[in-house]
Amino acid sequence: MSIAFSTCGKYIASIDDILLEWEIATGSVQRVAPNFDEPFYADNGQLYAIRDVTRPDGYAIDVWNVESNERVLEVCSGVGGYWFSYDLAKAYTDLLAAGVIDNENNKMADEIPTYKVVREHHFFFNRIPPVWIDDHTLVCDRWDGIVLLGVDNRSVNEHQFFNDYIVDFVVKPSGEIMVLHCHNDRRTKVWRLRTHERPIAEIPVPDDLFDRNCGPQFSPKGDLIACGSESGDVYLWNIDDPENPSVLKGHKDDVFSVTFSPDGQRLFSFDHGQKVCVWDLEACQEINESTLRFPYFFSLCGDFIASRSDTEIRILDAHTFTTLQTMPLPKPNCDGVAIAFTHCGQYLAGALWYQTEQDIVLIWEIETGKQVAGLSGQSDIVASLAFSPNGKLLSGSCIDGTIVLWDVS
Repeated sequence: MSIAFSTCGKYIASIDDILLEWEIATGSVQRVAPNFDEPFYADNGQLYAIRDVTRPDGYAIDVWNVESNERVLEVCSGVGGYWFSYDLAKAYTDLLAAGVIDNENNKMADEIPTYKVVREHHFFFNRIPPVWIDDHTLVCDRWDGIVLLGVDNRSVNEHQFFNDYIVDFVVKPSGEIMVLHCHNDRRTKVWRLRTHERPIAEIPVPDDLFDRNCGPQFSPKGDLIACGSESGDVYLWNIDDPENPSVLKGHKDDVFSVTFSPDGQRLFSFDHGQKVCVWDLEACQEINESTLRFPYFFSLCGDFIASRSDTEIRILDAHTFTTLQTMPLPKPNCDGVAIAFTHCGQYLAGALWYQTEQDIVLIWEIETGKQVAGLSGQSDIVASLAFSPNGKLLSGSCIDGTIVLWDVS
């Protein structure tokens, strides 16, 4: 006869052909279950029983939840013999009952999954972050053109070359693509791919932007172009009136970065003195001076901004700049970061760069601030990240010219 006492001391289970569970205080039978060999109680008080199973390749120990009459575990008996397998089954069952182990996926329940690269595309160095047109196509830049990359079959669906230096492109809400490139006569043009080589505007470059080819940025709708200057002025062009740019004055140092809000109504400009100005584009006036740290990244809905400190990534309200959530960095003082929000705004992916170590790519849940996944397999530093519209794929653009894709569905 086999006997087991419950952890609370109120019950006893015994097996003599049939499993019986008794209440010690009253001596009454609480449960009857046939065809088991060894009873035991898990640390949480649940009653389990072992059933020995003979198989062609040996024998195994099955663990059953007596109350639900469900098999929850199978342990193959091997090295160490039956009693080692028996003790192992009991220990593993305690972890299952406590929710520490996810038996269905055969992993620790709180273990953070790691996603490996599922596809790589070796094309070119991407200075401009690739953009998803749909769930199957990425728009990527070359030095002198634009490529539409089919990620499913690694095919080049369409390409346009301009024999000039590409400085920015935008995928408009209509799906139309416009390109901004610098011609060899130091003038900037806007091109629309779907009209092939027909320019839609030609913009004279101001003197203090004469040698600056990497600064201009499109607005999300493609109707505005902004660029900072070494003098601290920020130039803003409407492509319908390219000869008469607005000049925004609020910086004293070189403005090397400008970013439009996703709704296109505000412009963020950042200078070498660490000053961030926020501009109302309708009024062309400065409305705020933020303490954001460069670089900063908008969620697609425009409600959140992600920014990095020495020890954490912060999620800020995009209008008040108050901190809503923080995610601690696995190691402090990273040398750079690339961030992308999912379209639904639930998750945040971040690529962290360290001088002396392999860079780290992680995914956090924004509501809890907890890391929920790690990513591996990138060939070099990941300079930019972007989720596909359905959130199932995450693209990473590496500085060696490789575009990697992770399946994070």
